[in-house]
Amino acid sequence: MKKICCLLALLCLTLCGCSREKQQPIDLAIVALNGQNMPMLNADAIDDLVNAAVAAETGTTVNMIVADGAPHLAQTVKFDEKESKSAARFEMEKKERAETVNALIQASTAQTEGTDLLSAIQLAGRQLQAEQNTEKILVIAHMGVNTQPPLEMQNGSLTELNADTLQQLEQAGYLATLDGCRVYWYFLGDAAGNQPKLQPAQVDSLKAFWQGYLTASGCTAVEFSQTLPVLGELETAPEVPTIGASSVSVDLGSPISIDETVVSFLPDSIELAQPDLAQTQLEPLADAITNSDQRFLLAGSTASVAGTDPLENKQFGLRRAQAVHDLLLEMGVPASKLVCIGIGDAESSIRAASDSENRTVWLVAESSELAAELLQIGISEE
Repeated sequence: MKKICCLLALLCLTLCGCSREKQQPIDLAIVALNGQNMPMLNADAIDDLVNAAVAAETGTTVNMIVADGAPHLAQTVKFDEKESKSAARFEMEKKERAETVNALIQASTAQTEGTDLLSAIQLAGRQLQAEQNTEKILVIAHMGVNTQPPLEMQNGSLTELNADTLQQLEQAGYLATLDGCRVYWYFLGDAAGNQPKLQPAQVDSLKAFWQGYLTASGCTAVEFSQTLPVLGELETAPEVPTIGASSVSVDLGSPISIDETVVSFLPDSIELAQPDLAQTQLEPLADAITNSDQRFLLAGSTASVAGTDPLENKQFGLRRAQAVHDLLLEMGVPASKLVCIGIGDAESSIRAASDSENRTVWLVAESSELAAELLQIGISEE
């Protein structure tokens, strides 16, 4: 009899889900721009966090904040007591809840030019602190550039952001209230539209600044994710002023990849897709080459395609290198500074495992060991 009772109790736990730990309710705030010249947040991109938020049977809130020139709370969605009586029906209800959040993300777009990320984070903090749940999560989907006072990054060098900047903001009362919050940041340093690709030093400076700001504002953890692809901009929304990369020093002592994020070509062509944007992207590099006392190789590399002729690949790489060469000359770089070669898909110490990384033109100091290696395997314009 005792054995039968134990089996019945186990069956009850299994059928009713009594042994399963319930998801604790979450207060979630999402800060995004969805405007011109910055990456647009895909509604499906943060599925894991949204699904975790809507899995609680009761008490979860989701706040959607638009970080445009005048940040505003687009909407707050509250998920009170679940309607479903069965576990299977609640699974459907959770999907419906997630669809509600995704629709909110999709509909929340910039209304005002510029981006005041600083105020948007402060607004998110106020919303999160006003809610009652212990678990508080802030999602930021933004490249990290602020264009409104008191932090007009478009008017200065991003690499000048430092502890003094943070201290001045703190003294002026611009810290957010994020006590106990966990932060997940997407798109930091990513560009879209007419925004030139930021240099690594600029991205590192932005990351260090915002890490310091969020920590000073009380966050328990900050995670910067590189897993989301840049999905383009929302062209119908107000634009954000672009930030230049020309103030950043360029390390010419290391090989530099002039890939499609810097200079894009039409598919299977040597014709530039966006010549004006390419010039903007190349400005810091052109200045560095002009002011250097060295000569450089422009080595055109290609992806590996089955059945293609190695010599033709080298010739194609050479023509793309020449296109970059001509563009740099138009920008004032002396012709004596540059030599073009084509290495195609030949094996070398600089060859990457990814085909996308091999569709590039390498800039290499002519006096380096790598340049000697590439000259051995490449073909020249002579």
